[in-house]
Amino acid sequence: MDVQPLSENLFSREKLLREVQNCFLQNANKFALVLYGMSGVGKTHIARKYCEISYNFYKNFVWIDAAFGMLQTSMRNQCQILGFEVHDSRGEYLNIKVIIEKIHNYYKDEKTLYIFDNVDDESVKNLTMYISRKPNSFTLITSQWRTWSNNVNKILVDVFSSEEAFAYVKNNINGNRDENIKNLIKELGYHPFAITQAIKYINIHKISVEKYIDRYRSKPSEILDNNNFPTEEESKSALKAINLVLIKLEKTKPFLFKILNCLSHCDSQNISKQFIIQISNHLEINDEFLIDEAIGLLMSYSLLNCFEDKKYSIHELTQLTIRCFQKRNSSTNTYLDLIENYFKVEMNEVKDHSDYGNHFVFHFIYMFRNNGKKISKTFHNITSSIRILLICKGLFEEAIEILK
Repeated sequence: MDVQPLSENLFSREKLLREVQNCFLQNANKFALVLYGMSGVGKTHIARKYCEISYNFYKNFVWIDAAFGMLQTSMRNQCQILGFEVHDSRGEYLNIKVIIEKIHNYYKDEKTLYIFDNVDDESVKNLTMYISRKPNSFTLITSQWRTWSNNVNKILVDVFSSEEAFAYVKNNINGNRDENIKNLIKELGYHPFAITQAIKYINIHKISVEKYIDRYRSKPSEILDNNNFPTEEESKSALKAINLVLIKLEKTKPFLFKILNCLSHCDSQNISKQFIIQISNHLEINDEFLIDEAIGLLMSYSLLNCFEDKKYSIHELTQLTIRCFQKRNSSTNTYLDLIENYFKVEMNEVKDHSDYGNHFVFHFIYMFRNNGKKISKTFHNITSSIRILLICKGLFEEAIEILK
């Protein structure tokens, strides 16, 4: 029921689909399966594909848009589709529990899969009451939100492996050298949405992979703008979902919002807790409990990943979306200045010791490479500190690059 068909050329994620199938077959004791992960990795695509290949297993598919305040509206719409009244005698909406019960009772005698797509952190709080406990009911949830109870099964949907990304591009673009394809998928961080957009752009504009990489590096936001060329509905939501989270954080979690904006201008793969603490202190937040809470929330929103060695990373697509958000709000320089001022403090305390500055040195190099002119004006009078910092770490090429 109301499950949008898939474009044939989209990635299939066969391994994940098998996991979903096995989960529903082997774990009937838990009442829901959650596909979670960052925006644009293909959670909705996998849910649709599962509906497609399970057509003979379920009698009904009930697709519910649960994104950012849409859950109640979607349930009312489903109720109306089934021919039920959603208003009382005074013209006001019936209690949502009444509407939910009507839907659940309608499907109770037939094997039914309910799909709650794009569940956000607000919807999670009351989601239990929307989930049918009828014997023939099954529930599949997609969400960026990572923090769930143990009463559900969970499958992480991550970016492509290098092999998956290479095969996907190879099967959809002709006449490009393998080395160029490898460069493309690495440039895009193996992100399914970014790679899908690249494939479409390359095929529509009939340009080489090398040419696309050049354009992407010079104007990434324009290249990824979905309005410039046709795209599937779930791809359109990838950047929008991150933007909606940013709008919410700006209003409700300003400290979290500022940290995230600062991280958008840093080396995405070398984020330590110490670096986040130092940036937080620079924002005049010194309470480590608040900082830990902020890190936990960023991970729950799938905006920050944690490695085993307690290092963190933020995907380049997330960074790009945040920087575009800043550009629209004319706040880019606010965060660049904030990071620069933090580096000034660190540089004034540089010690000739190999361990000093490990938490920020790669972010400084990243900032220089991406904002060279602005950084050069700020740090032209402390080149000796920069030289000491880089050389004591054996970063000779970087020292030559920055100090030349």
